[in-house]
Amino acid sequence: MSETLLFRYHGDKATLYNEVVTEPFARLMDDFVRRNPDPTAPGFSEAVSRPLTRQVYEVFEENSAMFRALFTGQHPAGGDAAPSFKGLAHFFEQSVDQVSRRYESAGQTPTFDLDIGVRLGLGMICASVLLRDALFPDSVPDREALIRALEDIIQASLGGPAPD
Repeated sequence: MSETLLFRYHGDKATLYNEVVTEPFARLMDDFVRRNPDPTAPGFSEAVSRPLTRQVYEVFEENSAMFRALFTGQHPAGGDAAPSFKGLAHFFEQSVDQVSRRYESAGQTPTFDLDIGVRLGLGMICASVLLRDALFPDSVPDREALIRALEDIIQASLGGPAPD
């Protein structure tokens, strides 16, 4: 899908960004919190962080052409080349709150800034889709192997404290 067609269909970069980035991530996180209101429940971390990682991956995967148009090149009428994830403040805040509550419940302190960790986690998922060919120029890994690696890394870093 060409960048010109994307902007012709969506009107402007702000509308496209809202429809492709802000709204899907807000829905994803709202649904996640609705289905999992208590992040301190036993077994919570592993059972729900892996499916959320997969869902975030799929949002990038299903909309990769639009994300590429948003993050590279310029809008045909001019403008900034790459928007920020500013519209995802709600997603980031809820993610940090979920992990923070798990640490607090365990009486532990995270070893890194969770706000930074959550943003880097999203960036890693984004890069695994949008930069896949550049990251793996010799042989692109199997989709499921890539998602499992992302799930493991995110679970290990953002899953909250390890169970006793």
